[in-house]
Amino acid sequence: MSSYIGMPIPEQVMISNQKNNTDKVAENVFKLLGTKEPMTLEVLRVMMECAVLFDKKQHDYGSRNIAGWNNKNQNIFGVLVRLNDKIQRLANLLEKERNGQSPQVESEKLSDTAQDICNYGAILELLVTNRWT
Repeated sequence: MSSYIGMPIPEQVMISNQKNNTDKVAENVFKLLGTKEPMTLEVLRVMMECAVLFDKKQHDYGSRNIAGWNNKNQNIFGVLVRLNDKIQRLANLLEKERNGQSPQVESEKLSDTAQDICNYGAILELLVTNRWT
């Protein structure tokens, strides 16, 4: 739990504030880019949420988690394997849902997997364009 002027801030309030901030950033980027389509704004909102998640995971795992080899192609292949794992997880969850089954791990959400896929796509782009450090 964080605090503000010595008073604890409940986790739910922090999450709500973070969501409001990511929405505001997305709206500003939408305007700055001169984009017009409403779904572009929704994509930007998702990307802002993904960026916050990426930042937390980057803090915990660091860049070496992705770039463990000194070979760009091996690092790219590693990301592709992780992407495949996420896609297979998504397919399994959807299959269970279609068959009326619930996942055993109740915290598994389709949106979590979607955010992971989005972030691995961004990491892949950074690797391919030599911007991953």
